[in-house]
Amino acid sequence: DQARLYLYGVGPDEQLLRKIVDDEKLANRVYFMGWVESDDIWPDIDLLLMPSLHEGAPNAVLEALSHGVPVLASDIPEHVEILPQEDLLSTDQPEKWVKVLSQNESILIKEIAKIASRQTVSCEKLNFNWENDFVELVSKK
Repeated sequence: DQARLYLYGVGPDEQLLRKIVDDEKLANRVYFMGWVESDDIWPDIDLLLMPSLHEGAPNAVLEALSHGVPVLASDIPEHVEILPQEDLLSTDQPEKWVKVLSQNESILIKEIAKIASRQTVSCEKLNFNWENDFVELVSKK
């Protein structure tokens, strides 16, 4: 009951999403944050949900991992390369996403901790910062 959904960035479906939030009377639980600097996003996030149908390079997943934020993502090839199989859910079965997220608070907190623990290796291997790493790479040349 206390979960909040923060949507970062902008895109072509923003108005449609805002209408759904208004129609479902979820304005007190869903927040449209707009464009925000990456480092300002992660400190307050407990879990990244990434139900993408397709990704190029899943930057949000990589950024979350680099900040130690656990990720629950769709079972697509781009995520399979990064995350443990237990942390991937089919987009064809939204009920599985609902099941994980609708557990009581204490169970959900434990589940998030398990996800984080499984992803520790990915966090260490894939830790990067686009701004710092790019500047470092360019300044070496």
